[in-house]
Parts: sequence; structure tokens; C-alpha cells
Amino acid sequence: MPKRVTDTKGLLVEVLRDTPVPMLRSGLGSMPRFRKELGPFIGIQTAARAASLSGGFEKSEDQPGATGGLALALRLGLGLEGVMNESSDGLVFLDLGIRLDGASSNKFGDVEIVEEPGAITAAIPARVGYTARLRLPFWLLPMDMLIATPVMLLISPSALQQMAVTAANGGLIPWQVGIATPAGRFQFILGREVEATFYGYLRDPDAVIVPAKGGSRDYSLVALRSIQLEFPVLEYRPFRSFSVDQSSTLVLQLFGAVDIPTSVRLDDASDADQPDQKAVWQAGLRLSFDWRSYF
Repeated sequence: MPKRVTDTKGLLVEVLRDTPVPMLRSGLGSMPRFRKELGPFIGIQTAARAASLSGGFEKSEDQPGATGGLALALRLGLGLEGVMNESSDGLVFLDLGIRLDGASSNKFGDVEIVEEPGAITAAIPARVGYTARLRLPFWLLPMDMLIATPVMLLISPSALQQMAVTAANGGLIPWQVGIATPAGRFQFILGREVEATFYGYLRDPDAVIVPAKGGSRDYSLVALRSIQLEFPVLEYRPFRSFSVDQSSTLVLQLFGAVDIPTSVRLDDASDADQPDQKAVWQAGLRLSFDWRSYF
């Protein structure tokens, strides 16, 4: 007859003695290791985007248009989603890649040479650019953890840990918490993620045709470099798949962006004055596929 156990502690010991212990190795009876999704990873991110444009780079080009593009990037990061609960998000990553944009639908002017002039008359031509994308939770202001981390490590590591937990749970004002639904996960991420695309820095500057400012010609050819800053506002993840050490997901983002000219040079043959350039504003959707392999 088994020994009678009258106290709670003794009863627990008797039950645990007969409970199967899962293996640590892979195979039949192994322990589920979803926790391995937490930690450093390397991954590949591909994306397609479509955006509306406020006009062209020259000050008089105010005709709205649209454009699209494709991107490929290498991703290095730290997976910390769902550390405390389903609404938390401590994901940190840095993307480095390349992006190819198609020509814009709006034109640099009224072209009467041919009936359908095509992409050669686009206000913004097809371009290739380097991309860098950073995602980092913030405590109160965007990117404040970049400054706080080295300072608080010296002053108070425990306070830094509390700040990191707060940032992962949507910030001091928790308006960036994830909202899990049966259809997927929604989250406001304005300030949490930003991408910079460098156009005209790959080799030579981009050649852009703009209305001439003075001179004997109606249009001028300029060599242009610009930096586009993209700010995702709302994110939707329809599904997520995870194996022992890999994960994949689709991500749909609503974003705003601004394309800022940094260098404008007229063609040597032009007798026109330096054109007045302006930033081009964008709003659009970005669909990406995120694959990760955890260390």
C-alpha cells in the first residue's frame, strides 16, 4: 500500500515522482521549445510597397502621382515579442538592404512630342537606393532607449530594466500595445520604426528632368541625390509560423514618408538657373515577408 500523504507538500512530491519528465533533445517526448523564439536572430526581409506622391522635386511640380517599389534586406535583431503577454513588443532589429522603385505616374510637364511618352517623362524616374531600417521600442520619446541605455547602465541597471519592460509594453503612455484578434495582430508603431533610403548614392546621382528656371530651354536635366525617410504608423500581422529555431510572418504597414533632396546639380550644357527643389511627401502601404533564424 502506498504511504498515506496528509500534507500538501507531501502530496505534491508523490505526484511529481510519477510524472514523466520531457526530454531536452528533439524527438518523441521532447519539451516544446517555443521559448527559443526569444533571443538574437538573423533573417531576410522582402517587401513590396505602393505610395501616393504629393508631386515632383521641382517646386512647380505639384501634380499628385503614385509609385511602387520592391526591397530586399538582411535583418539582424533581438526577438522579444510577447515576453510578458500577447500585447507586449520588445522587438529590436536593424535591416540593411537595397530597394528598386518604379517611375512615378505623374509627369514633369506637358509633353506633346508623342501621345504616350512613357516613363521617360516621369517626374520621379525609376531609382535604386540603399536602405537602412531600425526598429526599437521607446519609453517616452522615439529612440530614447538609444540614449538611455548606456547612461542608465552606469547609473542604475535596475531602473534601465524597468524602462525596457515599460517600453516593451507600449511605452510610458501605453498607446503602442499590440491588439491580438482572431484575424491577426494590430499595433500602432509610429516612432518605433523608421527606414532611410539613400537614392543616387549607389554610383552616380539620378538623372531627373525638371521644368527649367530661366534659360533658353523649357526643361533642364539635373543630377539628384535624395534621402527618403519612411515612418510606419499602423502594423498588421495576419499570421505567424514558428518551428524549433525559425519563424516567418507577413506584415502589412500603413506608412508616411518624405523624400528630401540633398544634392542637386544642373547639366553642364544647361543655361538655366539652379532649380528650386522641395521635399516630396508620400503615404502608402507596405507588404513584407519576415523570415528569421534564431541562434
